[in-house]
Amino acid sequence: MVDTKTVIEKLSHARTRCTIIMSDTERNALEQKTLERMAKKSHVKGFRAGHAPLAIIKEQTKPETLMEDIIHAFLQERLPKLLQEQKLTPIIHPRVTLTSRTPLTLHIIIVEKPPVQLRGKDALHIVKKEILVTDDDVTKALDTLKKEHALAEWTDGVVQKIWGVPSLTELRASITSALKRQKEQAEQQRREEAFFEQIPQIVDVDLAPELIEDEERQILGSLQENLRTQNLSFAEWLKRTGKAEEIFRTDTRSEAERRLRLRFGIDALLVEHQIAVSEEEMAKELGEFLRSLPASERDRLAPLYSPGKEGYERFHWQRRMQKLLAVFLE
Repeated sequence: MVDTKTVIEKLSHARTRCTIIMSDTERNALEQKTLERMAKKSHVKGFRAGHAPLAIIKEQTKPETLMEDIIHAFLQERLPKLLQEQKLTPIIHPRVTLTSRTPLTLHIIIVEKPPVQLRGKDALHIVKKEILVTDDDVTKALDTLKKEHALAEWTDGVVQKIWGVPSLTELRASITSALKRQKEQAEQQRREEAFFEQIPQIVDVDLAPELIEDEERQILGSLQENLRTQNLSFAEWLKRTGKAEEIFRTDTRSEAERRLRLRFGIDALLVEHQIAVSEEEMAKELGEFLRSLPASERDRLAPLYSPGKEGYERFHWQRRMQKLLAVFLE
């Protein structure tokens, strides 16, 4: 009796190819189990539900369907063991290809996280521009307020009556502070966007074709979901945007690679700078966040931010990002 054979090959781009040549004995056993499972759910005329003979079940099942079920059953049982034995940690679903029916032979491509190198990290230190609020800025803001309130002229009495501020001078000072805060927020946003735009440019990583294709599918899936909400087909969307499908596919591939480089770059920076958020920090900051909400909202949202929940994980990631930004955007 020939046993099922497994051949392991290390490929480029952090991939491993596992070739499974299944023995006839194992294949027959899997087929038997598959047919028995189908039989239990069967409704065949002339037989009680779930009691049709396996020969009839096989005769009425398309060979392609039976083969898919056999492969699925095999992978469910053997793939976890294979990954554990070979110490493989896939970051996307393994790609399985049937390369032969006799003997039944599978090629399984496992894609792991590739090594990442960061070069030119100085580019991530986005210089902060000087924040200036000029007299013209304040005057323009005052002119806008004057029009909104249909004021004939500015006087201390008008300022006191409408804004409760002692004088026009103090109103100008208040406007100056508000404009400065706005400009500082805009500048911080500019620096953060520039930081994340720069990360893919400094990442050296070999991206597996399967990894890029997986990311492309996710991008396309998100687009199609968005188009469904607008009752638009993909073809109609292309027509409206005036974009050829070939150009769209090229752009999608570039975006997939950019997103992957960004993701791997962020992961590498988090590890290199040992960016972490402790459970104590999470408890303290989540508590402060929830206490800032109205009682009704707090009661509704609190369960969503318990450990293990999506809200908790999202909040944890945001805090790590804030710490990472603080390293480079001091």
